[in-house]
Amino acid sequence: MRKLMIVMCVGALLGIMNSLVEYFWEIKIPDFSVAGVLFWFMIGILLHELGHLFLGLVSGYRFTCFQLGNFFWFKEEGKIKFVFSKSFILGQCLMEPKEDFKEFNYFWYNFGGAFVNLLTVLICILIILAGNLNEFGDRFLMTGVFANGFYFLINTIPLPKTHNDGYNIQSASLSELNKRGIYAYLMINSALYKGKRYRDFMPFKVEKNVCLKGFKNFWTAQLVFFEYYRLVDLEEFAQAFEELQRLNFDDLPKTLKTSVKIEFLYHYLV
Repeated sequence: MRKLMIVMCVGALLGIMNSLVEYFWEIKIPDFSVAGVLFWFMIGILLHELGHLFLGLVSGYRFTCFQLGNFFWFKEEGKIKFVFSKSFILGQCLMEPKEDFKEFNYFWYNFGGAFVNLLTVLICILIILAGNLNEFGDRFLMTGVFANGFYFLINTIPLPKTHNDGYNIQSASLSELNKRGIYAYLMINSALYKGKRYRDFMPFKVEKNVCLKGFKNFWTAQLVFFEYYRLVDLEEFAQAFEELQRLNFDDLPKTLKTSVKIEFLYHYLV
């Protein structure tokens, strides 16, 4: 239901953008309205994820997996394979950064998607300004301008509750621990796809005097979670629970609160 609501909301917003095209350019939009919005809705997501992929590769990242809707590509034994996934995701591109944390380039991988959306906006505008298209072509490209402009804004403006690309860039620039959290997230998820377990990683140490409050420390809190999962995988349950208790529950984002509740319930049941 939540995924359906997201699709409906984004579709409604893109419909509003298309209406703006009609209003400002005095163009009467027939059946093209729905088809154009749906086309740019999907193409905008595809371009965004390809932006992450391309600039990630340029920055030295290694490909792990790529998903658009139910279409899922992943790397296994050095080959790119495809499956039709049962889980639906609007778009995701997961990559693995260089092993040396000192060489971790967080900016271009995170900004890559929005960068390609912005580039698409500029290309569409230049083609329109060239004046070589008919009314249908101008209308089609203006829908693309609004759609990709929308994707650019919602991914570059930091949104703490959604942890979007802009939030990741802001977090990493403000805190070394947040930067470590983003790095660990990418490394761990890539390794888990390859069959490794949390116990295979080195400890994710977060100094005891570090304050773990507020949204700005979301990625630092993730480091604590990673250490908790590592200790659980090693069956060091007492130490794992002690690590989890470091988090200030009242100040955690909603997504992490749910995870904490589940882990606390698991601890007391076991």
